[in-house]
Amino acid sequence: MKRPIVLIIAATLCGLAASAQEVSSDSSKGNVEVNATARFDVNPYFPLTKEGGEYDFGFGNTSIYTFIDGEFGSGWFYSISNHWLGVDWYKSCPEDKLSPLYTSSFYTNSNSWVDWALIGYSLETEKAGTWNFSLGKDMMAIGLSELEDNDVDCHYDISSKFWNNFAFYQWGASIQWEAPNESSSIQLQLSSSPVQSSLYSSNLADTRVWPFQNGKLAFAAKYREEREYWTGLMSVNLWSDYLLDEDGVISNPKATDWWGGLALGEIFHFNDVTISLDGMIRGSSWKNPIQNSLFNAKVEYYHEDSQVSVFAKAGMDHYGYLSKEQPGYTLGFAGIGFHWYPIPDSQDLRLHAVLASSNHFGLIDEYDGVATFDELSLSIGITYNLGLHRFWQK
Repeated sequence: MKRPIVLIIAATLCGLAASAQEVSSDSSKGNVEVNATARFDVNPYFPLTKEGGEYDFGFGNTSIYTFIDGEFGSGWFYSISNHWLGVDWYKSCPEDKLSPLYTSSFYTNSNSWVDWALIGYSLETEKAGTWNFSLGKDMMAIGLSELEDNDVDCHYDISSKFWNNFAFYQWGASIQWEAPNESSSIQLQLSSSPVQSSLYSSNLADTRVWPFQNGKLAFAAKYREEREYWTGLMSVNLWSDYLLDEDGVISNPKATDWWGGLALGEIFHFNDVTISLDGMIRGSSWKNPIQNSLFNAKVEYYHEDSQVSVFAKAGMDHYGYLSKEQPGYTLGFAGIGFHWYPIPDSQDLRLHAVLASSNHFGLIDEYDGVATFDELSLSIGITYNLGLHRFWQK
């Protein structure tokens, strides 16, 4: 296990050195950006009722990421995001959460140390807008405002169960058209499928799925509209999955179950206040197009002079009948928090605290209708972003 990790880190360091040499040869271009982001959280849990809940402790979204974005030639670009460290560990759930980042490197139903790694070409025209073509691993084109931020900046306990469980990063290709006014864009995407049913299958041999294995594909069409006070997102998604029988077993790996989804995300800006609304429905048949659904709402106030933002967020996820072992359940969350950026005119350093209650904390073995909110989560942490490219661009 140690040897592959060493080789991976060495390859990335070589890429950073090459990027540094490229920029230093003509610093006026500034066509490479390399950022390293580290986050550390402490996350205690407290019971809210005598009947349920328990004291627990974890490290929340403690993690280390690197981001490399650059251009070369005429119109060519690349982008790489690596998730080197993740410490999603809890006293009640002490399983190793670091190794799966590397042991799941080439599987589609879980995330790994490579969030995205893509290369693309941008064609700018005078009257027909800009056309972007990309190939590689990228985030699935889903029109939810909850997916706008990088994972390292998000908080687990005030994010939907869909955000926490779904494998959004997949291999594939996409075409994006951007209007001449740069306000409208349309993206078409073909990728490998996240194949989520393997996470619920009682047949553990089927839980590791390779990209495009057994013809498992995903398609997406995403529309984005940006105005001064409003950003609108909408997507239509289709992905294939394994077909589970009533006992939750993948009896025939070649059998396909197609899922369809419609997602809407709306972001409104009113001076220093931002309101974000999300809605999504998903279904595996036309008879039940709303088998799964989610709804999120977030309000945030940012004070520019003090560089402090306070926010509140709530949401719910509904999962319909999957099998006898998963008869269906509804989950929800609600919380408040703040971000403080203590360095003047910079958001590289962030201190944060979030107080939340949710019924999807940790592992839940049995669901019975709507679970009760019996635990309180307090997450306190610090995030720092280091722009490495600034050192060799001076």
